[in-house]
Amino acid sequence: MDEGNLCVVGSLNDVNVLHEREVELMRSNRALEELAVIATHEMREPLRMIELYLALLVDRSKGKLDVETQELMQTVVKSSRRMKVFIDNLLNFSRADRFRENFELVDGVRILEETLSLLKPMLDGNRVRMIRDPLPKFIGSRSLLVQLFANLIQNAIKFRGKVPLEIKISAERTTKEWVFSVQDNGIGIPREHFDDIFVMFRRLHAHSEYSGSGIGLAFCKKIVDHHRGRIWVESEVGKGSTFFFSIPDPQ
Repeated sequence: MDEGNLCVVGSLNDVNVLHEREVELMRSNRALEELAVIATHEMREPLRMIELYLALLVDRSKGKLDVETQELMQTVVKSSRRMKVFIDNLLNFSRADRFRENFELVDGVRILEETLSLLKPMLDGNRVRMIRDPLPKFIGSRSLLVQLFANLIQNAIKFRGKVPLEIKISAERTTKEWVFSVQDNGIGIPREHFDDIFVMFRRLHAHSEYSGSGIGLAFCKKIVDHHRGRIWVESEVGKGSTFFFSIPDPQ
C-alpha cells in the first residue's frame, strides 16, 4: 500500500472514531437529560406538599406563636417557593433538547407578540415602555424562541434602574445570519462578568437583592446553541445592557 492510500485509510479511521465518540456523547447527554427530567418530576410533588402544609401551619398558628417563630416559618415558606421555581426552571432547561426537531419557518413578529402577551401583567405592572423594530422570518423552534425572548425581557425587568424602564428589540441582517438585540436602560453589568452570566447557577447578586435561580441566561444560551447561533452581551454599569443573539440564515 502506497503512502497516499495510507493517508486516506488513516483519515477514514479518524472520521469513524470521531463519529463513534459523537454518537456516544449524544447517548450520554440524552441519558443525563432523561435523568434530570425524572429527578425534577419526582421532587415537585413532595415539595408541593411541603409548601402546602407549611402555609397551612403558618395560617393556623397566627396569634399563637411569638413573632420570631412566625418569621422563621415565613422564611421556610419563601425558601420552598424559591426551590419550586428552581425545579421548574431546571425542568424546562432539561427539556430544551426535545424541541430541536421542531424547527420550522417562524415569524419573528408573531413570536414577539406571543411573548409580550404572556408577559403583559409584568410589563404593565412595571410600566415598561417597549420599542419594537420589525423582526424577520427565519428557521427555528417557536416554543424555544418565545422562552428566549421572555427570559431576556424578564431579565431586563429584574435588573431595572431607577429611571423608567425602556426595552428595545430589533434585528439586523448580516452576511450569513440574523442578529437580534434586546436593549435596556437598567443597572448594567460589569465587563468582567460578561461571560459568567451565561453559566448555570452563576449569580452576580444575592437572593436578598434579586430573586432568581441562576438558570435563566444559561437557558438562553442553550436555546441559541440549539439554533447554532451565538449569544453575548454589551453593557456599561449604570447605563444598561444589550443582549445579542444570532440565528443562522440558510438563505
